[in-house]
Amino acid sequence: MPENRSSGAFGFLTVVAHEAWGHTGGYLILNASGRPLEFHCTAPVRPNRAQEILYGQTLLPYLYGEQIGPTLVRRGSVEPVALFTDLAPVLALGESLATPLVWVREAGEPDSATGAMLALGLAGLAVLRTPQTAMAGAGQLDSAATSEGAIEASELTGPGDRPPQLLAGSPPPAPSQDLALLPTVVCRLRIDASGRVAEAKVFRSRVELAAFEEAALQAVASYRFQPGQRAGRLVEVWINWPLSFGR
Repeated sequence: MPENRSSGAFGFLTVVAHEAWGHTGGYLILNASGRPLEFHCTAPVRPNRAQEILYGQTLLPYLYGEQIGPTLVRRGSVEPVALFTDLAPVLALGESLATPLVWVREAGEPDSATGAMLALGLAGLAVLRTPQTAMAGAGQLDSAATSEGAIEASELTGPGDRPPQLLAGSPPPAPSQDLALLPTVVCRLRIDASGRVAEAKVFRSRVELAAFEEAALQAVASYRFQPGQRAGRLVEVWINWPLSFGR
């Protein structure tokens, strides 16, 4: 992270995924007036098959939060007062930041950080990863914010915490075999305390993949998970679940 902290500068980091090219990161730094100060981007990153098997459901947090994100942040010559992202997997970057990391949620996504959101006075924003050096008392805010409703899987990092683990479920057959490279559909699942999928929707739906998305939602409806835990207690969890297709 650069040492030059610019008063009033804000950063925005995102990643664009393309089924053929891979994952390309972009990092924009703006001044307090909204004028761009810097922009950096990465070359496309494509995980290999070994990485897909090794990291499984944590592949995107690994790519975005440990590979693409740190590379972009290091390139910046100005340290923003806060870093924003529209992608939950980027939150894994928060482990190595001394800057508040803020997730900008789309309308309709579950509000698992209402307490932090209201305390900061930021409508539509939630601080899901905030280093202790950047904001005192963030742990208390997080605890209060997640006491009601489903918890984000990315928040289950403490003692006795565990994200849901797949027990039963297999990749569905592809609805079309015409593509040389089959897409991966990221499903957003709400897994209840019994391990059943209580709700499923597509994260960042694309019109051209409608048939694949429908097949993915039908498949995950029958999946069974080992429930998530917070401090050893079974809890309802929201999780982004990448789903590949069989030939």
